[in-house]
Amino acid sequence: MRGWLALAAALLCGSLAYGQALSGGKLKNYQAPSMDGGKRAKVTGREAEPVGNGLYRLTEARVETFNTNGQSDMVIEAPLAFYNQNTRMAFSPGALKAVTHAGKLTISGVGFEWGQSGSDLILSNDVRAVVSQELLSTNFLSRAQSTGTNSPLVITSRSLRATRARADFLGDATARLSDGSIRAEQSMAVHFVGKTLQVQKLECVQNVVIERTGLRMSGDRADYVVGEGEEIIHVQGQAQWQHGLRSGRADFIEYKPSAAEVMAIGGSHLEAPLFRGAQTNTAAARERPLVVVDANFFRLQMERPGLAGEKLEASTNVVIRIPSEATIARTRAAYYDEAEGVLRMMGDPIWITPEWELAGQQIVVNEKAQTVHAMPNGRLKVAASAFGLDQFFRSSAATNAVQGPWFVQTTSQSIFYTPERMQFQTNVHVRVLEGDAERGWSKSQALIVHFRPDPQPRQNTNALPSLKSSSVDRVVAIGGVTAEQFPWPRENGDMISKKMRAEEIAFAFQPGADAAVDTITVWENARLEQTAVSPRSSQPSTVALEANYIHAKFFPLTNRVDTIVATTNVVIQHNRGVGRGQKAIYTGTNDVVELSGNPVASVDSVNVPRAETMFWRRSRGTFGTVGGVRAEWTRVTNNPALLKK
Repeated sequence: MRGWLALAAALLCGSLAYGQALSGGKLKNYQAPSMDGGKRAKVTGREAEPVGNGLYRLTEARVETFNTNGQSDMVIEAPLAFYNQNTRMAFSPGALKAVTHAGKLTISGVGFEWGQSGSDLILSNDVRAVVSQELLSTNFLSRAQSTGTNSPLVITSRSLRATRARADFLGDATARLSDGSIRAEQSMAVHFVGKTLQVQKLECVQNVVIERTGLRMSGDRADYVVGEGEEIIHVQGQAQWQHGLRSGRADFIEYKPSAAEVMAIGGSHLEAPLFRGAQTNTAAARERPLVVVDANFFRLQMERPGLAGEKLEASTNVVIRIPSEATIARTRAAYYDEAEGVLRMMGDPIWITPEWELAGQQIVVNEKAQTVHAMPNGRLKVAASAFGLDQFFRSSAATNAVQGPWFVQTTSQSIFYTPERMQFQTNVHVRVLEGDAERGWSKSQALIVHFRPDPQPRQNTNALPSLKSSSVDRVVAIGGVTAEQFPWPRENGDMISKKMRAEEIAFAFQPGADAAVDTITVWENARLEQTAVSPRSSQPSTVALEANYIHAKFFPLTNRVDTIVATTNVVIQHNRGVGRGQKAIYTGTNDVVELSGNPVASVDSVNVPRAETMFWRRSRGTFGTVGGVRAEWTRVTNNPALLKK
């Protein structure tokens, strides 16, 4: 009776091993005792040699674990292993092979440790795991299946710690895909989910490099996640990526292979050929200028089957550069749609090239229509050098030292450009600047710049024209136009200032490289005024012309006035008097003004006798009449009483 009780106690305590006894204490067909009767795990060996303290040396060792349904979960086989019946731990310094997940995951290596309490498997060297496609979702191998290959996922590392739901590959881990590989210097954790235990995620740490067909990503950490309907790669910590001719870096990068989409967050940097169909690694793409985008966030949707063109969304401190063209744009947000051919920059963008600066609360560039729209609060600043000029006002005076580069700056509620014209709309304010000094200005409700067709148009990636002087044909200002040129020296030392007002003013420019004015035409309530301050006179000389219509023609070489024709309600004002009529003609070659159409005039407080035509020889300072009373006189005294006589 006592013997049976002792045997029962021994079985309950698991202190006895099962097997056929051999000489020297060895056991054949060994099976380790188990408290649950082998429902969770079974340890067996062809032979077992007791070493002491419950430790056995097993040949052809086999460890099999079971799931809650009693089905085989994992089988570990090793030519030689040790098993401790007290701690229920199996280990070996030699080779082993493990098969799990219904034979769909095979692991081999050198040196292992397994514990029944947690069913953890630890391998210490030369780890190699083969994951069959049955454990990989269709998304995981979407590229492999599209090429007709059936290659499994192979993972190697220095060591391994594995459970049923997770396998951690430690030390120089490499996962080889059918079209590339994933490498991690520290670890690669493979997560299994669901009843079928499919691979859900590869979690990689330290110096991670992901390489697939046309793709390279790297960073401190990376997650390769397979979800419903897509696969996602997350890289963070000095993250970098390259896809064809596109590349970038950020604090965090997300890439969706099936959607061909890249998202970057934090210190995001993108380099790519200028879009417009340059998405593939082709000669045409390589010839495109490089575009560099820096932002806190960007999302790039690359071209793929079913999606024509690319899309780019960037936000927060966005900087867009084309280094080869010294072009840069800064904005809070930008959106580009290649299919539409539209780039939108929002949040007070400013676009800078060597020739001009364009700003507004929003800038919209339409590549297909070749238009640019800045609104509201648009601002365009153009350098004189864009017109081939050093300065806008001509002068050979030695005292005219250049204070800085010359610009013309125009602000309005809306700036709209097409290849034929540029239109400024509502509250238009033009300033002519020499450095920070203002040299002139104009105000109107609308301003239209008409461009002359370029016989040799350049390939312009910026959508705006090169703004060469020969490209400007006409400039028209409309609606309450006022303008002023501040005092500016002439060749003779006189300081000349000018003022203008009208409902509409049109400037036509001569073809050529010096932006010379050809004609100025003024309509309705027009007034032109010029004041000269001469070192030879103590009093400034002011001449003003008013009329409903004024047309001025300029000499092509000197850009001095050739002729001026004014009609309807003409008024000519000068320091010495005033003249009125219906028509006035000024001829620059003889410096004479003729006033006709029932002219009346007063000179030096003396009324000029009525005549068909009155004239004023500006160079001589004489006045005269033709038709009716013919006379000509000049000032000989400053005494008004004598002048009246």
